[in-house]
Amino acid sequence: MAAEKLQENLAYVPTKAELKLLEVIVDPANKDLNVVEKCEMAGISQRHYYDIWKKPEFVTYYNKLRMDLVKAHVGDILNATIRFATESASNHNDRKMLLEMAGIYTEKKEVKQDITAEATLNVIFDAGMG
Repeated sequence: MAAEKLQENLAYVPTKAELKLLEVIVDPANKDLNVVEKCEMAGISQRHYYDIWKKPEFVTYYNKLRMDLVKAHVGDILNATIRFATESASNHNDRKMLLEMAGIYTEKKEVKQDITAEATLNVIFDAGMG
């Protein structure tokens, strides 16, 4: 099973241009760059950029890479969340999220439903009594 997963991960090998693009787009410092700027940094044309994104294999590879990066930084993210939750009274969402993750808090939602229906039911019995 683990070998199959490893093989699945190795199934797609990005080209050199794709690797250059990946270096640019996964760097948080470049998150506000537009397509032209990303292409310039990666040394590729805009046409090549869009051709790369048309490849489902590349998109899958990119999504997996992003998720792996998030997972690798979960500890840092949680530490920053804890720090913000304990040092800033301005936002309660971080505290709420941490308590939900710890299983201490569950948001309760009240759902009200107003159903108005009019139905006419005509039942005709013919019992054949006679």
